[in-house]
Amino acid sequence: MKMDALKSHRHFFRYTESSSKIQVSFNGDFNTFSNYSHRCSHHLAGKLCARRQSTEQHIAGTGRGTRASYGLANWIRSQGYYAKPYPGPSAEALVLIPPAIAAGLGELGKHGSLISRQFGSGVRLAGVTTDMPLVATGPDRFGGDEFCKTCQVCTNSCPPEAISEHKQLVRGVERWYVDFDKCIPYFAETASCGICFAMCPWTRPDARPKLLATMARRLGQTPPEP
Repeated sequence: MKMDALKSHRHFFRYTESSSKIQVSFNGDFNTFSNYSHRCSHHLAGKLCARRQSTEQHIAGTGRGTRASYGLANWIRSQGYYAKPYPGPSAEALVLIPPAIAAGLGELGKHGSLISRQFGSGVRLAGVTTDMPLVATGPDRFGGDEFCKTCQVCTNSCPPEAISEHKQLVRGVERWYVDFDKCIPYFAETASCGICFAMCPWTRPDARPKLLATMARRLGQTPPEP
């Protein structure tokens, strides 16, 4: 599969400084996230609607990462270089979020996952390791982290109250923290979750351009073109 074909499917490619990892991001289905928002409204009313995400939706979501990472790895091999795909979320030993942040695909959100300039919180990741010589891309600071400092939407919407209101010291680094001892049991009990992604203002396609413009002004940056 050629790179042009991959780029035509709303995938974003970035390269980490070590020039050994290629990160791939692509947008999740907004309607699927909206279903989680519906579930949240039932929970807050004391009527949890534990609707399972369909097998078809799950396969469609994770399948895109598999196709993108394997397609890119196959193309790199065809150019004579080593490449190993890591489809998310089952990426084996490769942790996807830190190199994605380092490569400029987004910023860490309060909910513990990536917030992307292009896709908001509705983003999925995959990766490829390779010895192909690449020009690394740097981090992209667009205001996601700053916005989370004053926003409490995901914290207040999380049914097991797993999302911290403020940053904490995690392995020597101050960062947003999610208590997975609370998150994972709830995820297992309800057979999936995504309420924090669904409720995040950055997930809404109609709100994202306004948020980007607002945060650009706050950071002293040139607002993006509408």
